[in-house]
Amino acid sequence: MKNVLRIFLAMALLVTFAAGGAAQSKKFTVKDLPKPVKAAFTASYPKAAIKGVDKEDEKGVTYYEIESVDGKMKRDLLYTADGKVFEIEEGLSADALPTDVSKALAKEHPGYSFVKGEKVVRGSDVTFSVKYKSGKKTYKSTVTQQGKVTATKEVKKSKKEKEEKEDKED
Repeated sequence: MKNVLRIFLAMALLVTFAAGGAAQSKKFTVKDLPKPVKAAFTASYPKAAIKGVDKEDEKGVTYYEIESVDGKMKRDLLYTADGKVFEIEEGLSADALPTDVSKALAKEHPGYSFVKGEKVVRGSDVTFSVKYKSGKKTYKSTVTQQGKVTATKEVKKSKKEKEEKEDKED
């Protein structure tokens, strides 16, 4: 009975989102990127494949996001309309973390285990965003190049993850 109710609710949500989506404007695509943005990306990352694009407004400035894969490197970039890079996020493995960053995380959570990480570059500012487990909890910390932890928050499981765990237990 529990599963029948979940299926019914999922179907109702799907119909609601499908109806709402029809009223929205068309999806933003690579063709919608300003020419300077596309040119700057192609010049900097000629072998990268674009996996997704988006347009976002932040504090009155429009940014164009490109999600890409270049070999094994996952990279997200934010550009201004004139093709200037505003931010770069590059995926990192545990062994690619700078020593000072690893030490800072180990000091905060001894015995932590790395889940995933990103190097974030905004102008000359470089930080590292690291998701990791310590005990039974998962955390996400922002750490400077010099190893200063500037933010840490516990990452709660999403509702979907909790439901999947319950379904496995049923």
